[in-house]
Amino acid sequence: MSGVIRILHLEDDPADAALVDARLHAEGISCVLQRVDNRMDFESALNAGGWDVIFADYQLPSYDGVKALDHVLRVAPETPLIMVSGTLGEDAAIDCLTKGATDYVTKQKLSRLGPVVRRALLEAEDRRVRKRSEEEIALLNFALNNVHESAYLIDADGHFAYVNKEACRSLGYTAEEMLRMDVHDIHPEFPEPRWRTHWEELKAKRSLTFAGRHLTRTGDILEVEIHANYFEYAGRPYNFALVRDITERKRTEEAVQKLSHVVEQSPVSVIVTDTEGTISYVNPKFCEVTGFSAGEVLGKNPRILKSGTMPAATYTELWQKLKTGNDWRGELCNRRKDGSIYWELAVISPMVDGTGKVTNYIAVKEDITVRKQLENEMRSSLQEKEVLLKEIHHRVKNNLQIISSLLELEAARHTGMEVRDAFVESHRRVRTMALVHEQLYASSDLAQIDFGHHLTKIAQELRSTYGQAGVTLECTTDHIRVSVDHAIPCGLIVNELITNALKHAFQNRPDGTIQVRLRQPDEGHIEVQIGDDGVGLPPDHELRSRSSMGMRLVETLVDQLGADLRTERKGGTLFTLTVPLME
Repeated sequence: MSGVIRILHLEDDPADAALVDARLHAEGISCVLQRVDNRMDFESALNAGGWDVIFADYQLPSYDGVKALDHVLRVAPETPLIMVSGTLGEDAAIDCLTKGATDYVTKQKLSRLGPVVRRALLEAEDRRVRKRSEEEIALLNFALNNVHESAYLIDADGHFAYVNKEACRSLGYTAEEMLRMDVHDIHPEFPEPRWRTHWEELKAKRSLTFAGRHLTRTGDILEVEIHANYFEYAGRPYNFALVRDITERKRTEEAVQKLSHVVEQSPVSVIVTDTEGTISYVNPKFCEVTGFSAGEVLGKNPRILKSGTMPAATYTELWQKLKTGNDWRGELCNRRKDGSIYWELAVISPMVDGTGKVTNYIAVKEDITVRKQLENEMRSSLQEKEVLLKEIHHRVKNNLQIISSLLELEAARHTGMEVRDAFVESHRRVRTMALVHEQLYASSDLAQIDFGHHLTKIAQELRSTYGQAGVTLECTTDHIRVSVDHAIPCGLIVNELITNALKHAFQNRPDGTIQVRLRQPDEGHIEVQIGDDGVGLPPDHELRSRSSMGMRLVETLVDQLGADLRTERKGGTLFTLTVPLME
């Protein structure tokens, strides 16, 4: 016992308190004694704390030792309380001890006080040490049972002396079951001979870390990482092993390894940069395409590949997309290490961590240089073909124009009206076909023409050729594009119908109106209407049509087109031609 002990003494007689103090010093006990003689002072001092021992008189005028004991047990249960009284009988002493007092000394035998105090202090210290040990054990046990690693205490024979909750949970056994098992039951790779070798190695090195496989109750195999530690306690050797389940980590590592292999063997270039654009990884294909080695580009910016031919807006758009967390897709014209130009089809994407924060950018690029060259060659070839087709349409138009002119000259040579009319009508039909090629020659689209414009042109030329001064032409046509295969026969039908209207609808009349309409009622059809407010068709029109070359031509072309031609005779004549656009 060393140091000065602090004693709180509940005593109403100062002389008795002085005797106690003197006796303790005579026993060689260095102490500071504070006397209190009432409940208020006693409880106030006790609550302040810091006392090593408490002395209490069994009976005071306004307070007593039993009440003081009760308060000590509630406020400072670890502090020993010794009854020091001149009136304490044997029964009262036993009662106090039963209620929790550490010991008692009568004032008549103060010689016992020194040994009693020493014993009380030693017992209190033992209790404090034991309590700390129990708390430490409880804390250690709590910690071991709340970690995400399995903990095993194993003796030299491989028997389990301790297992935590995680070990039981991961393997599917209860703690009682595992304490009847040994290492060989859960670790098939450690039969008895190998265990002995392992134990000697662990004893020599004191600590080992290695991978293993544990067998669960259901027969599943867990991939584990084991940290084994050798120590001796109370003369007995132990292995304290912490085991981490790395099954998922192994799967992840295998997946990453596969992904890494895929990236390394990828037929496209892969580049990874940080958020500032600094290159941190390139795959072998990148080096093959660009001519740069990985060491030459790591730590650099991808701008070293710029060819200087791309517009600045492309890179502005690229970074705007990435900064907002979106992918960018497009073509880039870059320059290799040797200065040659190449084209890439690139997809650049942000990479995010578990919190959604962008950590890197990854670019996957396909070399499309050959494809771009082929596209340019095809484009040049198509341009040449377009020039050739325009020339063909031009020549066809010219040849048809020549035929039309020859027919017109031939008509002028004949005086017979029937022959002359035949040449004139043939001239108009040829002219109608020539208009199609004329429009195609002037158009950038060599497959289709504006059929509304074509019909208006036909109607206007026929009005100039056959029309009377008082006849009005009204054209209402939508801009509908049709193929040459539809434009020529439809144009010929319209030519015949308008010609007939101009020649026959206004006989003996000074004026009239011809209406030409074109619309598309649905995606698969066009509708052409030729109407007039003339005298109308004669009742025997169907019979007479068989002897009219123009109407026979109309009927033939309608059949060839798979079209439908309807006739109405109210207030003149209205022809409605519905043509399917499918081939």
